Amino acid sequence: MARTLAIALMSVNAIACGGRGAAEPAVNPMSWSGYAGAITRAASANEAVPPEPTALWEAGIGRLASGPPALGPDVVIVMGTDRWLTALDRPNGRRRWRSRLNAGGTADVVVTDGRLFVATGGFEGRVYRYRLRDGGRMWDQEVGRIVGGLAVVNDQVIAVTEGGGVVALDTERGTVAWRQRVRGPVRGGVTPLGNAVLIATFDSLFVLDAVDGTIRARAGSPAVLGTPAVAGAVIVIGSPDGVVAGLSFDLVELWRVTTAGDVIGGAAVARDTAFAVTNRGGLYRIPLAAPMTYDSVMLERPVLTLPAPVATGVLIGTAGGEVVFVGAGAPRGRTLFRVDGPILHPPVVRDQTIYVADGRGKVEAWR
Repeated sequence: MARTLAIALMSVNAIACGGRGAAEPAVNPMSWSGYAGAITRAASANEAVPPEPTALWEAGIGRLASGPPALGPDVVIVMGTDRWLTALDRPNGRRRWRSRLNAGGTADVVVTDGRLFVATGGFEGRVYRYRLRDGGRMWDQEVGRIVGGLAVVNDQVIAVTEGGGVVALDTERGTVAWRQRVRGPVRGGVTPLGNAVLIATFDSLFVLDAVDGTIRARAGSPAVLGTPAVAGAVIVIGSPDGVVAGLSFDLVELWRVTTAGDVIGGAAVARDTAFAVTNRGGLYRIPLAAPMTYDSVMLERPVLTLPAPVATGVLIGTAGGEVVFVGAGAPRGRTLFRVDGPILHPPVVRDQTIYVADGRGKVEAWR
């Protein structure tokens, strides 16, 4: 398991440099609210997948992406582990603008109302706000060794550090609104829960008030590496301890499924079903209304990221670089295409185009 975890965390350790500027894009009115685009971790749940996708374009971003591409009507935004934040044209992959940060990114980009929020790791980890229109930096604030993704709740952007420090910053000025500390270490990011946020550590869960950081609830938990998913009033966690579990907002465990393998990337929720995949390639489909009637299939491919539910099934990126579709007509999975592996973040689908960050510093579009 130690080797698996080391591979899964590769994306927070790489450093590189290079790049140039480009023309400014149109404002993106859409929101990319957190890791994998939504609190359900299933931003592509209503999207159709092309039956026989072919390569549309590929674009170099440096080294590994720190999270999945964030999508809008005409732009793709990706943060790299080598300090570069890059904006690409969705139709052709051409670079629009690029900005160099102080350290490698820790997750994907949060996009809201024409604003970008990104976080970097390292001892001097910072939160940045950018204009989506032209890549202009509005502010940055040093926070510490940030891990996982950010969350924007009301007028605050909230980050968590490796040691359990939670910091809320004013979205307009970047000033500190409040600080809190939870018992670490932390590997996941921040999950919005209405007017609260959830922080997951290796052995505990904490719910904090988003207004002032007061701890509302805490509970012991299996280890959590990925950012938990939220569907309605249920929190769904996936654990490298071989567990997928549902909890209430006050952290009472509602159900638990034991998996045959480590759940590295966490879970995604779509169509009242939780989807999780183990490092051994076991896909679990867990109905929220009747969790113990779950089913599972073995893909026989190692996996290091969470699955991506789509309209008629689920996409899975494998450690070997395959993008696999699992649907009713192909219960054990069908390989749609292959990129340079490992795939460390879930594929994203929009308008029948699949976007994936590969293991060699490229974003690829397939349709």
